[in-house]
Amino acid sequence: MDSPEQIRLQSVMIEMLNVQLRDCRSRIDRQTEEIVELKRLIRVRDDLLHMRGAEGPPSGGAPDGGVLSRLIRWLPGSKRG
Repeated sequence: MDSPEQIRLQSVMIEMLNVQLRDCRSRIDRQTEEIVELKRLIRVRDDLLHMRGAEGPPSGGAPDGGVLSRLIRWLPGSKRG
């Protein structure tokens, strides 16, 4: 039979594991939200590229400094802003 000290130690270990599990679940939830947002941004980017391709190249042969470049600056981790 388990002694009171063993029972107490097991209870503490279980609580520590529960804290670690809650932390892991929180991180997974945050990463899942980030993945969903990244997928949404990729769809927006693809739609913009498709629309841009359907409209033809920008006039004057100059690079497009419009909507696409502004949206790229909004991307997390973008160094263009």
